[in-house]
Order: sequence, then structure tokens, then C-alpha cells
Amino acid sequence: MVVTTGREKGWRLSTKLIITYSFVALIAVAASVAVALPLLQRYQDDQVKEERQRTMVEEGQRLNTLYVLFQNTKTSPFKDLMVLNPDAAVKNRKWPDPLPVDVIRQRFADFTQGNGRLLIITEKDQQVMVDTAADPKASLAGNFVQFTRITNSTSNGRQDASLTAPNGQVYSLVWRGLPRETAPNLFGLTNQNVPQPYILALVVPDIPAHEVWQDLSLILAGAGGVALLVASLAGFLLARSLTRPLVRLTEASQAVARGDYAQRVQPEGGYELTRLAETFNQMTYNVDKSQRIQRQLIANVSHELKTPLTSIQGFSQAMLDGILRRPEDFVRPAEIISHETARMIRLVNGLLDLSKLESGQAALHLSELDLAQVLKNCADSFAPQAHSNEVKLLTDFKSPLLLKGDPDRLNQVFSNLIHNALKFTPAGGTIRLMAYRTATNIIASVTDSGAGIAAADLPNIFERFYQSDKSRRRDLAEEGTGLGLAISREIIQAHGGKIEAASELNKGTQFIITLPSFVKPNIQERPNEPLKVNSKSVELVKNK
Repeated sequence: MVVTTGREKGWRLSTKLIITYSFVALIAVAASVAVALPLLQRYQDDQVKEERQRTMVEEGQRLNTLYVLFQNTKTSPFKDLMVLNPDAAVKNRKWPDPLPVDVIRQRFADFTQGNGRLLIITEKDQQVMVDTAADPKASLAGNFVQFTRITNSTSNGRQDASLTAPNGQVYSLVWRGLPRETAPNLFGLTNQNVPQPYILALVVPDIPAHEVWQDLSLILAGAGGVALLVASLAGFLLARSLTRPLVRLTEASQAVARGDYAQRVQPEGGYELTRLAETFNQMTYNVDKSQRIQRQLIANVSHELKTPLTSIQGFSQAMLDGILRRPEDFVRPAEIISHETARMIRLVNGLLDLSKLESGQAALHLSELDLAQVLKNCADSFAPQAHSNEVKLLTDFKSPLLLKGDPDRLNQVFSNLIHNALKFTPAGGTIRLMAYRTATNIIASVTDSGAGIAAADLPNIFERFYQSDKSRRRDLAEEGTGLGLAISREIIQAHGGKIEAASELNKGTQFIITLPSFVKPNIQERPNEPLKVNSKSVELVKNK
């Protein structure tokens, strides 16, 4: 025997569901992030761009203020170096000697008063002459730089540009050119004895464009963790709702495998699991019923066969032992043996027939037929026996009574019912065979005025081998097998109909059969005249 381990059997369903839910949750979070991050990044870039433009405007306004102050002879940091004769031609003016660079830088630093980083750049060579950066290491003084991305002139002559330092670092700035006519001679004259043209520029503070995923990494990690936790919890609850009914179903199945067919499980866990539980309950019910029927069948067959087999064995042994010597002594034992053998053959044939009907192996040969003709044939067949028993056999039906059915099987049903009625109806009694059609069905009945059936026996008369009190039979010598009504019920149910019985002791019994009609009549026949049976009497429907 091969023993399988848990690993060989695979993961539990609950584990698979939890992992699946968690995986789906992570995929959902990843998909959401993949869609949201580009949108958030674009939004952030737009915000940075707007902030940059706003900063450029603010720095430009500050630059214009500084420019105006620089040009003013009263507020300029170089008011002492302003031209002495501003009305003279540029070449004829007297220019002061330039100041040391450190002094110029300090004056510009004091002039800005911490309002931004100011650069003084030669217009021609783009050499940084002054840089008010607080950190000397970051200073660009003395370096030649390159202007890129110069925008068109804005208001008040201000322009925007990008400045690339020798180390490759890029700065954004706003700048204005200082007019040579009014600017002091800061760093010496040109070879034409005129001041150098300079650029007054403010470095715009850098606004870093952060990567959104870096800013949201903690939030995304938290969201992923929460989603994973919620998904795991949801998967656990779902797995529990699914596996709990399955575990109970498995335990019940194992109990059934051990022979406990009374197991039932509570339907729960959703539509599919509820259907599975109901199917399992139906299966165990059918198996339990089948086992009970099988045990009952064995007991009944054993009981039914015990008496005839005992008789056959006794007379056979007497013949073998030589007890019976004369030829006339063999007549009665032979009759009994023949009778009991025939009875056992009927019993076996009846069991085989019933088993085929119950299992669906007995195919019906359906055809369109007139039930009135079947009833007439049955009545004609039993008319001699009824006359012999001094019993009136009355009929009440009109042709056509069309339906689809097996004529031989239907004949078997009504023959069995009439035969039983003759057995239990005393001389002078009446048996009535009647039928009529409604809108959708054909109702037929066999009613007798015989001994009747006790109320305690009535629910069991369609069970196999069940026989009511034999003392009420008209012919005590005629024994049945107890299978006729069980076979009749199976035949009627196979036709899509039903058979019912009502009875009262010493007043009679009525069997009512309902079969689906083949065609719907335009006019309903006898719609207000059903077969009436109550607990007090069997009311025979009179001929009209």
C-alpha cells in the first residue's frame, strides 16, 4: 500500500485561496501604481514648472529693483565712482580708477543684502567678474561661462537664460545688461577708453523635480501592506466558508464509506456547495434506502422461499427415503411441489421485472393508444372469472382516451388491480372500472366493494412483499407474491403518472390512476365529477 504525504497531496485549498487573493491584491496595487505614478509625475512636473516660472518672475522683479537702485546715483553701491561729467561725450569723460575685485564683490554683497545670488558677467566674453555666493567653493568668479536657452526679452529688458559652468553644472538666471553710458568703470576701460559692457544677473534658486515614486515609496509600501493584509483576511474568510462545508462533507463521506449511511450534512457555503451538500444528502438517502430495501428484500425473499423450499425438501426426502411406495401416494406431493415451484418462478420473475423497472432497464414501448380499448380488453378478460365468482364487473368510460403509453404494461397494471379486486370482493359484490378525461390528464379507477384495507396497512400496500391481512381474501388458497402493486406503481410512474389508493374496512377499496393525456381536448369531459374517496366510505361514481 502506498502512503501519500501531505506534500504529495498538494497545498490546502485555504492556502491556495489566501495566496491567490494576496497575489491578486498585489497585482491590483501594482496596476494602480503603474497607472497613477505617470499621472502623478506629470502633475508634479507641471507644478515644478509653474513654481519655476513663478520664481523666475519674482527673481526678475527683484532684479529690476536692484537694477534701478544700481542706476540711481544716490543708492548705487558705486555712487562715488559714477562719472563726474555725465553730460560729456563718453570718450571725453573722466573715468575713475577701478577698485580691487574684493572691494567690488563686498559692495555688491552689501548691495543685495542677502536677496539672492548676484553675478556680474562681461557681456562680450561671458566671464564672471563677481559672484556673491556665500560659499567660496561654489563661486564662479573668474570662470568663463556659457549662456544657453536664452529667452526673448521680457518686460523692462529682463531676460531668462541658463548658465553652464565649466564643471558642467547648469544654473538658471535672470539678467539685464548694464548701459555703459551710466555704469561706473568697475574693471577698467576697453582699448577705446570706454567702460566694459556688463551683465547684471540673479541666480534663480534651484527647484528640484522629485521623483514621485521616491516621495510616495512609504505610502505605497503601506498601501501594499494593508492591501496584502486585507486580501489575506478576505482569503482566509472565503477559504473558511468554502473549506468548512467541504471538511464536513469529507467527514460524512468517510463515515458513509465505513457503512454509516445515515450521514447528512447541512447545506451551506453558497450556491454550488449547497447544491453539492443537497446532492450528497440525496445520494446518502438513496443509498440508505437502497440498503434498507436490499436488507428487506433479502429478508422477504428468504421468508417467501422458506415455506415452499421446506415443502419441496420434505416431499423430496420422503420420496428418496421410500416412505411413499404406491403410485397414488406421489400425486399429492407432486402437485404441491409443482405448485410451490410455480410460485417461486412467479416470485423470481416478479423480482426481476420490478428490478428492471426500478433501475430503468425495462424499456417501455410507447405509442399512441386509446386507454378505453385497454380497459375494455381487461374487462373482457376477467368477465368469465367475475361471473364465476358472482361479482358484477361494471365499466364506465367512453372512447377515445388518448395517451402515449405501453399497452402491454398498462394492461398489466389494470389486470393486476382487477385481479386483486376479485380476490377480495365476496359474492354479490361489485367491481367498477371507470375512466374519464380532463384538460391535461386521464383519470382511471378500479373500485371494489370488498373487505377493504386497514388504515395501518394502506400506506404500505405499494411496498414489495407487503400483503394485508390474508383472512379477508375471498380465495384463501390463492397466494400472491406481494409484488403486483409495487410493479404497478413503477409502471405508472414510468408513464409520468401516479397511482393512489383509498379504502375502508368492510366497504371497499379504490385505486386511482392519473396519466398525462396525449392531446388537450377542446371540451373538458366530466370536469366536476372527480373520483371521491374519504375516510368514511368509498363513494362509487355512478354512470351517467
